[in-house]
Amino acid sequence: MLMRALAASFVDGDVDSDPGLRAEFLSNDPKAGTKVVSVLEEELARCDRFAMSVAFVTMGGLTPLLETLRELRDRNVPGRILTTDYLLFSEPRAIEHVLNEFPNIEIRLYRTFGSSAGFHTKGYMFESGTGCRLIVGSSNLTQTALTTNREWNARLVSRTKGAFAAKMLAEFEALWHHPASRPARSELPSYREAWEKAREVRRRLTEVAEEAEVTEIPEGASDADARPVESSHESFFGTSVPASAQESPSASTETESERAPGAVSEPSDELPADRLAPVPATTPGSNPSVPEHGSESDVATLVAAVNRPRTRFPALRPNRMQRDFVASVLKLVRDGERRALLISATGTGKTYASAFAVRALLGKFEADAPHSPHCRAPRVLFLVHREQIARQARESYRRVLGSGVSSGLYTGAVSRAEREEAIDARIVFATVQTMEKACRTEEDEGTLFDDVRDVRDFAPESFDLIVIDEVHRAAAASYLRIMRYFEPRFWLGMTASPDRPDGEDIYALFDHNIAYELRLQGALEEEFLCPFHYFGIREFLTDAGEAGELADFARLACDERVDYILREASFHGWSGSRVKGLVFCRTNEEARALSDAFNRRGLRTLALSGADSQSAREAAIERLTADEPLVTGTVTEAVWERSEREPLDYIFTVDIFNEGVDIPDVNQVLLLRPTQSPIIFIQQLGRGLRKAPGKEYVVVVDFIGNYENNYLIPIALSGDRSYSKEVMRRYVATGSRLIPGASSIHFDPVSRERIYAAIDNAKTQTMKLLKESYLEIRRKLGRIPKLVDYEAHGSIDPTKFFEARGSYHGFLKRVESDYGRVFTPAAESMLAYLSGRIGRGERAGEALLLQLLLADYRARKAGKPSGSKGPFHGGARVA
Repeated sequence: MLMRALAASFVDGDVDSDPGLRAEFLSNDPKAGTKVVSVLEEELARCDRFAMSVAFVTMGGLTPLLETLRELRDRNVPGRILTTDYLLFSEPRAIEHVLNEFPNIEIRLYRTFGSSAGFHTKGYMFESGTGCRLIVGSSNLTQTALTTNREWNARLVSRTKGAFAAKMLAEFEALWHHPASRPARSELPSYREAWEKAREVRRRLTEVAEEAEVTEIPEGASDADARPVESSHESFFGTSVPASAQESPSASTETESERAPGAVSEPSDELPADRLAPVPATTPGSNPSVPEHGSESDVATLVAAVNRPRTRFPALRPNRMQRDFVASVLKLVRDGERRALLISATGTGKTYASAFAVRALLGKFEADAPHSPHCRAPRVLFLVHREQIARQARESYRRVLGSGVSSGLYTGAVSRAEREEAIDARIVFATVQTMEKACRTEEDEGTLFDDVRDVRDFAPESFDLIVIDEVHRAAAASYLRIMRYFEPRFWLGMTASPDRPDGEDIYALFDHNIAYELRLQGALEEEFLCPFHYFGIREFLTDAGEAGELADFARLACDERVDYILREASFHGWSGSRVKGLVFCRTNEEARALSDAFNRRGLRTLALSGADSQSAREAAIERLTADEPLVTGTVTEAVWERSEREPLDYIFTVDIFNEGVDIPDVNQVLLLRPTQSPIIFIQQLGRGLRKAPGKEYVVVVDFIGNYENNYLIPIALSGDRSYSKEVMRRYVATGSRLIPGASSIHFDPVSRERIYAAIDNAKTQTMKLLKESYLEIRRKLGRIPKLVDYEAHGSIDPTKFFEARGSYHGFLKRVESDYGRVFTPAAESMLAYLSGRIGRGERAGEALLLQLLLADYRARKAGKPSGSKGPFHGGARVA
């Protein structure tokens, strides 16, 4: 069999042979479901022993393999990993994690210090009986090399006595036993020290390189006042920037959705092993030589050379989503539309996108000013539901529009003087609660608005453009009051999830105009979000049952469960120097109890609920994202009593962070509650998907109990709303191959079986589910959907309507009051028969035949000749 596979691989591809034995070319193509990491997982899972020789090892490369490596540990499968100090790139924490978690794996560090030869091997060897499988090529054990980079590798199958395999294994043994190859445990302290110094150099080198793109910032100015690379007088999508904005510089800081500041990029192969990249001189005219790497004094010199206050920042440019969105908005305005929605996943840069759109629209509105009834410069209102978001949005707008465009805060927390200043600003950032009071009318007399001043701050025509953030809230009375009051030229709504569980129609509020839509899968594919590594693991099991299943609160917070959660959180890890985690619980009582239990074990955590003030929440977030103890006075008194100004490791909550909070630094999310809704699942997952400096990925650990709704997990992760059980099972089995980009999905054996069982028992054609799916698409389109609309919009498999009601006609008769089509009983019976017989498209020939016959029938009925050649000879066109 092996000989035939070799013949098929290297002589004639048509030779009949076992595909699993053929040589295979391996590269990363996530869109095609091909990732090197998936092949590594397969080979590890079936081997009896393994060895790896890789120049670089990082936590990003190790993390997707953790569950597979744990299974090997439990089976006591031995392994060896040989890595190196080459270019000081391998992460000490990754090496340490292997040492601490996998006693079955030996790891050595090959020292290249003092040698002119580099170490750049990338080989993986898996032995089983008398055979072995080899992967050799360009992929190191790093996240991008295993998932998204352009890499070339070959997978070969051989007997261990084969010449190629024997040579590769012998070379590994020679390197493993070389005097420069030393046990990693003894080498780790000194290597970590050198690595940390080199990391700081790389960080500053990156900043120095970015500074080449922009000009100097005047001393004392903020980054928001940096001048852009391109002149602000240049047009933006064919529309000039308003004169008021041209007078002052706009921001030049790159948006988080443009790049991944935490991504770990491998050093260039062309960089010599004994040198670091040259850096700019510390003083004009000086040009220090580049030191040998590894020297403490020389590394310190390099650090000093780049460790100076940063005076320039990378240019702010819209990403592809933002560019396409602005173009779409401009087209809608030109076509006379007055409302539009931006639907985009959390973390993709919606606020920046709206700022770029505002910049373009202000230019257009200003150009139209001579023809406008308002003799003033165009104005903008940005509405949010929390003051913190208003402040963040204001800073984002400043970076796009520059400080020359006046802006102000109109919220309940600012002084009256600040509100007065905002009243006259070009762009007003307001909370809905405060603006609602300013929009009262005579009909509101005698209501809860009696305490509001008599003089209105804003007239209905005060604004030309109104942007509503988190617009899925807009069905509330407070939002509707504002929308009824103001009369802008254009309304723009932004949300990640417009589909509300209460059935309110957000699409209708915006005339069913969707300027742009980007869901989670597309955002991951475009690399707008931070990659995630999801681990579905079993909930803690006691002698009396599973903690997560039972109402017994004592079991939810018992010491054994707490220790189990902490072990799993530590095992799966995080990206960055320390954990900055969110923990989602079922109840506030559980959140408080678990926070106390974590604190007793030496961690620093807080539990937050809706009862905590906004200032307390902001103070907790400040502590979570801090890398150093906070200085006195920055933490509110409410939190001060529960802390010592130390950074937090975790914040426990139930649902207050599901939306409307921006914490890019979050690098671990623990889910300690059952999945009840794909929307809520994605909201909580999304808390960790924003990019941040030093963050390469986010780890999500989902503690899965024996719940009926477990089938919703693959639905949420895949983004597939067809409710196809086949798709659900495929995502559980091979999710890492299917998820875009560097993200990965893993289930332990127990959780995998639980989800399969839930899928088997799931009722996916109930009238409740079908009606919800129908109404969702109907609201989106503003009309009765056609069957093809469900597939076009990624909704439920339309054949489920046939299974539930015989035909789509039968379903519409029951749920749609506007549906007036009437058939005879015989016609309904025939329609149900055909829907069940050929509706699935499994009998393509019959469907085509029926189409041709119907076309011929219509032609005859219209009195047209059907054609002597018959329906199969061009008498009708097949659509």
